[in-house]
Amino acid sequence: MKSISRRLDPIFNLPSKRIVSLFVIALLLGTINASAEEFSWRVKADDVFTIRLEQSMTAKSRVEPQERIETSDATVNLTMTIVEVADAGISAKMTVNDLALKLGTPTKDGSGQIDLDTKSDKKLKDVAETLRQELLAVKGATFEIVFLPNGKMISVTLDEATEEKFRAAPASSPLTNMFSKDGLQKMFSSTHVVFPDGDISPGHAWKTEPEATDEAGSGPPLNWSYSGIVTQNQRKLHRIACSIPKSAQSSENGSKQVRIDGQYFYDSELGFPVSGKVTSHVGIATQFRELVIYTDIDTESTMTLTKN
Repeated sequence: MKSISRRLDPIFNLPSKRIVSLFVIALLLGTINASAEEFSWRVKADDVFTIRLEQSMTAKSRVEPQERIETSDATVNLTMTIVEVADAGISAKMTVNDLALKLGTPTKDGSGQIDLDTKSDKKLKDVAETLRQELLAVKGATFEIVFLPNGKMISVTLDEATEEKFRAAPASSPLTNMFSKDGLQKMFSSTHVVFPDGDISPGHAWKTEPEATDEAGSGPPLNWSYSGIVTQNQRKLHRIACSIPKSAQSSENGSKQVRIDGQYFYDSELGFPVSGKVTSHVGIATQFRELVIYTDIDTESTMTLTKN
Protein backbone atom coordinates (compact mmCIF):
# COMPACT_ATOMS: atom_id res chain seq x y z
CA MET A 1 0.00 0.00 0.00
CA LYS A 2 2.94 2.38 0.48
CA SER A 3 3.36 2.56 -3.29
CA ILE A 4 -0.04 4.20 -3.62
CA SER A 5 1.12 7.53 -2.19
CA ARG A 6 4.13 7.60 -4.48
CA ARG A 7 2.00 6.76 -7.51
CA LEU A 8 -0.53 9.52 -6.89
CA ASP A 9 1.81 12.39 -7.79
CA PRO A 10 2.54 11.32 -11.38
CA ILE A 11 -1.11 10.36 -11.86
CA PHE A 12 -2.38 13.85 -11.00
CA ASN A 13 0.32 15.61 -13.04
CA LEU A 14 0.15 13.61 -16.25
CA PRO A 15 -0.17 15.43 -19.59
CA SER A 16 -3.75 14.21 -19.75
CA LYS A 17 -4.45 16.49 -16.78
CA ARG A 18 -4.03 19.37 -19.14
CA ILE A 19 -7.45 18.77 -20.35
CA VAL A 20 -8.94 17.73 -16.89
CA SER A 21 -10.67 20.72 -17.96
CA LEU A 22 -13.32 19.45 -20.88
CA PHE A 23 -16.45 17.62 -19.72
CA VAL A 24 -20.16 16.18 -20.43
CA ILE A 25 -22.39 13.49 -19.03
CA ALA A 26 -25.65 14.26 -20.86
CA LEU A 27 -27.01 12.12 -23.69
CA LEU A 28 -26.89 13.56 -27.20
CA LEU A 29 -30.43 13.52 -28.59
CA GLY A 30 -30.15 15.24 -31.95
CA THR A 31 -28.58 17.98 -34.09
CA ILE A 32 -30.36 20.86 -35.82
CA ASN A 33 -29.24 23.80 -37.92
CA ALA A 34 -27.68 26.86 -36.26
CA SER A 35 -26.79 30.34 -37.45
CA ALA A 36 -23.59 32.26 -36.69
CA GLU A 37 -23.25 33.39 -33.08
CA GLU A 38 -20.62 34.83 -30.75
CA PHE A 39 -19.83 32.77 -27.65
CA SER A 40 -18.54 34.13 -24.34
CA TRP A 41 -19.02 33.95 -20.57
CA ARG A 42 -21.87 36.33 -19.70
CA VAL A 43 -21.86 36.63 -15.94
CA LYS A 44 -22.17 39.40 -13.35
CA ALA A 45 -20.84 40.06 -9.86
CA ASP A 46 -22.38 37.87 -7.11
CA ASP A 47 -23.45 35.12 -9.52
CA VAL A 48 -22.87 31.75 -7.79
CA PHE A 49 -22.19 28.44 -9.53
CA THR A 50 -21.70 24.83 -8.46
CA ILE A 51 -18.99 22.89 -10.30
CA ARG A 52 -18.67 19.11 -10.19
CA LEU A 53 -15.51 17.53 -11.59
CA GLU A 54 -15.14 13.77 -11.99
CA GLN A 55 -12.20 11.80 -13.30
CA SER A 56 -11.61 8.08 -13.81
CA MET A 57 -8.12 6.95 -14.69
CA THR A 58 -6.40 3.64 -15.40
CA ALA A 59 -2.61 3.49 -15.53
CA LYS A 60 -0.84 0.38 -16.80
CA SER A 61 2.92 0.03 -16.43
CA ARG A 62 4.82 -2.93 -17.78
CA VAL A 63 8.36 -4.18 -17.95
CA GLU A 64 8.26 -7.50 -19.75
CA PRO A 65 6.97 -9.87 -18.53
CA GLN A 66 5.46 -8.01 -15.54
CA GLU A 67 2.51 -5.59 -15.63
CA ARG A 68 1.06 -3.35 -12.94
CA ILE A 69 -2.39 -1.72 -13.07
CA GLU A 70 -3.53 1.14 -10.87
CA THR A 71 -6.82 3.00 -10.98
CA SER A 72 -8.21 6.21 -9.51
CA ASP A 73 -11.67 7.75 -9.37
CA ALA A 74 -11.83 11.32 -8.11
CA THR A 75 -14.74 13.69 -7.53
CA VAL A 76 -14.37 17.36 -6.56
CA ASN A 77 -17.32 19.66 -5.81
CA LEU A 78 -16.66 23.40 -5.78
CA THR A 79 -18.54 26.67 -5.45
CA MET A 80 -17.62 29.54 -7.80
CA THR A 81 -18.72 33.05 -6.85
CA ILE A 82 -18.19 35.84 -9.38
CA VAL A 83 -16.45 38.72 -7.60
CA GLU A 84 -15.95 41.24 -10.39
CA VAL A 85 -16.43 41.57 -14.13
CA ALA A 86 -13.94 44.09 -15.57
CA ASP A 87 -11.93 44.82 -18.70
CA ALA A 88 -8.98 42.97 -17.14
CA GLY A 89 -11.04 39.81 -16.80
CA ILE A 90 -13.64 37.98 -14.75
CA SER A 91 -12.49 37.27 -11.19
CA ALA A 92 -14.13 34.50 -9.19
CA LYS A 93 -13.71 33.02 -5.72
CA MET A 94 -13.45 29.25 -5.71
CA THR A 95 -14.21 27.10 -2.64
CA VAL A 96 -13.60 23.35 -2.39
CA ASN A 97 -16.74 21.89 -0.78
CA ASP A 98 -15.95 18.19 -0.68
CA LEU A 99 -13.75 15.56 -2.31
CA ALA A 100 -13.85 11.81 -2.82
CA LEU A 101 -11.00 9.62 -4.01
CA LYS A 102 -10.78 5.89 -4.68
CA LEU A 103 -7.45 4.56 -5.81
CA GLY A 104 -5.04 1.67 -5.74
CA THR A 105 -4.47 -1.65 -7.45
CA PRO A 106 -7.62 -3.61 -8.34
CA THR A 107 -7.89 -6.96 -6.51
CA LYS A 108 -10.68 -9.52 -6.26
CA ASP A 109 -11.26 -8.84 -2.55
CA GLY A 110 -10.87 -5.07 -2.85
CA SER A 111 -7.94 -4.97 -0.42
CA GLY A 112 -5.69 -3.20 -2.89
CA GLN A 113 -7.76 -0.01 -3.01
CA ILE A 114 -8.31 2.95 -0.70
CA ASP A 115 -11.70 4.68 -0.56
CA LEU A 116 -11.61 8.27 0.75
CA ASP A 117 -14.45 10.76 1.16
CA THR A 118 -14.46 14.04 3.07
CA LYS A 119 -18.14 13.47 3.88
CA SER A 120 -17.21 10.42 5.97
CA ASP A 121 -15.89 10.58 9.57
CA LYS A 122 -14.62 7.00 9.48
CA LYS A 123 -10.93 6.79 10.41
CA LEU A 124 -8.69 4.55 8.34
CA LYS A 125 -5.28 2.97 8.91
CA ASP A 126 -1.69 3.74 7.98
CA VAL A 127 -1.26 5.30 4.51
CA ALA A 128 -5.04 5.49 4.00
CA GLU A 129 -5.49 7.64 7.10
CA THR A 130 -2.61 9.92 6.08
CA LEU A 131 -4.26 10.48 2.72
CA ARG A 132 -7.64 11.02 4.39
CA GLN A 133 -6.17 13.77 6.58
CA GLU A 134 -4.60 15.40 3.51
CA LEU A 135 -7.94 15.23 1.73
CA LEU A 136 -9.68 16.85 4.73
CA ALA A 137 -7.06 19.62 4.71
CA VAL A 138 -8.04 20.49 1.13
CA LYS A 139 -11.75 20.73 2.04
CA GLY A 140 -12.71 24.37 2.48
CA ALA A 141 -9.67 25.66 0.58
CA THR A 142 -10.35 28.94 -1.24
CA PHE A 143 -8.59 30.67 -4.11
CA GLU A 144 -9.27 33.21 -6.84
CA ILE A 145 -9.21 32.65 -10.57
CA VAL A 146 -9.24 35.32 -13.28
CA PHE A 147 -10.25 34.52 -16.85
CA LEU A 148 -11.31 36.44 -19.94
CA PRO A 149 -14.90 36.34 -21.30
CA ASN A 150 -13.64 34.04 -24.09
CA GLY A 151 -12.58 31.51 -21.41
CA LYS A 152 -8.81 32.04 -21.50
CA MET A 153 -7.33 31.59 -18.02
CA ILE A 154 -5.27 34.56 -16.74
CA SER A 155 -4.25 33.66 -13.18
CA VAL A 156 -4.86 31.61 -10.04
CA THR A 157 -4.18 33.04 -6.57
CA LEU A 158 -4.41 31.10 -3.31
CA ASP A 159 -5.54 32.94 -0.19
CA GLU A 160 -3.16 33.10 2.78
CA ALA A 161 -4.99 30.48 4.88
CA THR A 162 -5.02 28.00 2.00
CA GLU A 163 -1.33 28.56 1.29
CA GLU A 164 -0.58 27.87 4.96
CA LYS A 165 -2.49 24.58 4.78
CA PHE A 166 -0.39 23.43 1.86
CA ARG A 167 2.88 24.58 3.43
CA ALA A 168 2.12 22.37 6.43
CA ALA A 169 1.42 19.31 4.27
CA PRO A 170 4.19 16.94 3.07
CA ALA A 171 5.95 18.30 0.00
CA SER A 172 5.49 14.93 -1.72
CA SER A 173 1.72 14.89 -1.22
CA PRO A 174 -0.10 14.50 -4.55
CA LEU A 175 -3.02 16.52 -3.21
CA THR A 176 -0.69 19.37 -2.29
CA ASN A 177 0.69 19.33 -5.82
CA MET A 178 -2.77 19.13 -7.34
CA PHE A 179 -4.04 22.12 -5.35
CA SER A 180 -0.87 24.19 -5.52
CA LYS A 181 -0.91 27.43 -7.50
CA ASP A 182 0.63 25.70 -10.53
CA GLY A 183 -1.66 22.68 -10.19
CA LEU A 184 -4.78 24.84 -10.04
CA GLN A 185 -3.57 26.94 -12.96
CA LYS A 186 -3.31 23.79 -15.08
CA MET A 187 -6.65 22.45 -13.83
CA PHE A 188 -8.65 25.55 -14.67
CA SER A 189 -6.79 26.30 -17.87
CA SER A 190 -7.86 22.89 -19.09
CA THR A 191 -11.47 23.19 -17.91
CA HIS A 192 -12.10 26.44 -19.79
CA VAL A 193 -12.95 26.17 -23.46
CA VAL A 194 -11.36 29.12 -25.26
CA PHE A 195 -13.77 30.64 -27.77
CA PRO A 196 -12.52 32.40 -30.90
CA ASP A 197 -13.20 36.09 -31.51
CA GLY A 198 -16.30 37.10 -33.44
CA ASP A 199 -19.25 35.08 -34.70
CA ILE A 200 -18.82 31.41 -35.47
CA SER A 201 -21.10 29.10 -37.42
CA PRO A 202 -21.28 25.29 -37.81
CA GLY A 203 -18.06 23.99 -39.35
CA HIS A 204 -15.89 26.76 -37.88
CA ALA A 205 -12.52 25.48 -36.58
CA TRP A 206 -9.72 27.04 -34.51
CA LYS A 207 -6.73 26.06 -32.40
CA THR A 208 -5.30 26.92 -28.98
CA GLU A 209 -1.70 26.43 -27.93
CA PRO A 210 -0.96 24.36 -24.79
CA GLU A 211 -0.23 26.17 -21.54
CA ALA A 212 3.47 26.68 -20.78
CA THR A 213 4.84 24.09 -18.35
CA ASP A 214 8.15 23.15 -16.82
CA GLU A 215 8.20 19.96 -18.89
CA ALA A 216 10.74 19.62 -21.67
CA GLY A 217 9.04 20.74 -24.85
CA SER A 218 5.41 21.66 -25.33
CA GLY A 219 2.56 19.50 -26.53
CA PRO A 220 0.65 19.82 -29.81
CA PRO A 221 -2.09 22.47 -30.17
CA LEU A 222 -5.66 21.61 -29.25
CA ASN A 223 -8.06 21.57 -32.21
CA TRP A 224 -11.56 22.99 -31.73
CA SER A 225 -14.63 22.86 -33.98
CA TYR A 226 -18.21 24.06 -33.70
CA SER A 227 -20.77 21.57 -35.02
CA GLY A 228 -24.04 23.39 -34.29
CA ILE A 229 -26.99 23.03 -31.92
CA VAL A 230 -28.01 19.81 -30.17
CA THR A 231 -30.97 19.08 -27.90
CA GLN A 232 -30.29 17.76 -24.40
CA ASN A 233 -32.90 17.44 -21.67
CA GLN A 234 -35.23 19.66 -23.71
CA ARG A 235 -32.65 22.46 -23.96
CA LYS A 236 -30.87 23.66 -27.08
CA LEU A 237 -27.11 23.68 -26.56
CA HIS A 238 -24.16 24.50 -28.80
CA ARG A 239 -21.72 21.61 -29.22
CA ILE A 240 -18.01 22.42 -29.45
CA ALA A 241 -15.60 19.54 -29.97
CA CYS A 242 -11.92 19.42 -29.11
CA SER A 243 -9.26 16.94 -30.13
CA ILE A 244 -5.61 16.15 -30.52
CA PRO A 245 -5.21 13.42 -33.15
CA LYS A 246 -2.73 10.74 -32.21
CA SER A 247 0.61 12.52 -32.04
CA ALA A 248 4.08 11.35 -31.05
CA GLN A 249 7.13 12.97 -29.47
CA SER A 250 10.55 11.38 -29.15
CA SER A 251 13.63 12.08 -27.04
CA GLU A 252 16.88 10.36 -26.11
CA ASN A 253 15.16 8.60 -23.21
CA GLY A 254 12.04 7.40 -24.98
CA SER A 255 8.82 8.50 -26.64
CA LYS A 256 5.33 9.73 -25.84
CA GLN A 257 2.04 9.46 -27.72
CA VAL A 258 -1.06 11.54 -26.93
CA ARG A 259 -4.63 11.32 -28.18
CA ILE A 260 -7.54 13.46 -26.94
CA ASP A 261 -11.22 13.63 -27.83
CA GLY A 262 -13.81 15.75 -26.06
CA GLN A 263 -16.66 18.17 -26.33
CA TYR A 264 -18.25 21.11 -24.53
CA PHE A 265 -21.88 22.15 -24.44
CA TYR A 266 -22.53 25.90 -24.30
CA ASP A 267 -25.90 27.37 -23.33
CA SER A 268 -26.38 30.66 -25.18
CA GLU A 269 -29.40 31.58 -23.05
CA LEU A 270 -27.45 31.18 -19.80
CA GLY A 271 -24.17 32.47 -21.24
CA PHE A 272 -21.67 29.81 -20.13
CA PRO A 273 -20.57 26.22 -20.93
CA VAL A 274 -22.78 23.94 -18.83
CA SER A 275 -21.04 20.59 -19.26
CA GLY A 276 -18.50 18.58 -21.15
CA LYS A 277 -16.51 15.38 -21.39
CA VAL A 278 -13.00 14.41 -22.46
CA THR A 279 -11.26 11.11 -22.97
CA SER A 280 -7.53 10.91 -23.39
CA HIS A 281 -4.82 8.33 -23.93
CA VAL A 282 -1.15 8.85 -23.15
CA GLY A 283 1.40 6.19 -24.03
CA ILE A 284 4.95 6.57 -22.73
CA ALA A 285 8.00 4.41 -23.46
CA THR A 286 11.00 5.15 -21.21
CA GLN A 287 14.46 3.70 -21.72
CA PHE A 288 16.25 2.86 -18.46
CA ARG A 289 19.60 1.23 -19.15
CA GLU A 290 18.74 -2.05 -20.91
CA LEU A 291 15.07 -1.92 -19.88
CA VAL A 292 12.14 -0.25 -21.60
CA ILE A 293 9.24 0.76 -19.32
CA TYR A 294 5.88 1.14 -21.06
CA THR A 295 3.12 3.19 -19.42
CA ASP A 296 -0.40 3.67 -20.77
CA ILE A 297 -2.80 6.10 -19.10
CA ASP A 298 -6.45 6.23 -20.10
CA THR A 299 -8.60 8.97 -18.59
CA GLU A 300 -12.22 10.03 -18.75
CA SER A 301 -13.13 13.37 -17.18
CA THR A 302 -16.49 15.06 -16.87
CA MET A 303 -17.68 18.45 -15.61
CA THR A 304 -21.06 19.99 -14.95
CA LEU A 305 -21.59 23.68 -14.18
CA THR A 306 -24.86 24.84 -12.61
CA LYS A 307 -25.95 28.35 -11.69
CA ASN A 308 -27.37 28.47 -8.17
